Amino acid sequence: MKKSLISVLCLILCLCLWAAPALAFNNYAVDVDALKAVEQQDTFNVKITRKTVTDKANGDFNNPDILAFEVTNGSDAAIAQIVIALVAHDAEGKAQQIQSAGLSAISMNMGTDARRLTEITFTPAGASAGAVFTLSQPCDHGRFTGVRAIVKEYTTESGETIANPLFDEWQEEALGRPTHILD
Repeated sequence: MKKSLISVLCLILCLCLWAAPALAFNNYAVDVDALKAVEQQDTFNVKITRKTVTDKANGDFNNPDILAFEVTNGSDAAIAQIVIALVAHDAEGKAQQIQSAGLSAISMNMGTDARRLTEITFTPAGASAGAVFTLSQPCDHGRFTGVRAIVKEYTTESGETIANPLFDEWQEEALGRPTHILD
């Protein structure tokens, strides 16, 4: 009797874990090609020029991989802080989180349908005018197959914050076009 009860409980747990991604936070459709088209219009002077992910480069059990952004500072000022907005997606074009919080996050994510971008604030080293530098973030590459990203804004060493004028358009596309004009 105990073995069959344990078997049933294990089966229920497996079904819950299997169904969790379908119910998980941020599981909406992303038009990756439309995002790429918006990014190609970006004339902002600080740009992400390359994205890479290195598997098993981090010691964190939940986030063992490293997502890296190569950024080109085409401005005439050194950068003290930079904010990168991103949306990760799976092979089917569904938005995914880049990091895993482990099994404890499943109960928090079930039934949530909020659309949220990931925004990461970096304090880069060597981000002088004209420099190319790399920023990195721990991630769980098993959660996504691709990432679309844009520089949302940067702050110069003198304290001036400069926003990317294309960000609002990129954000609307990255969130799966949730805004509907009614009038």
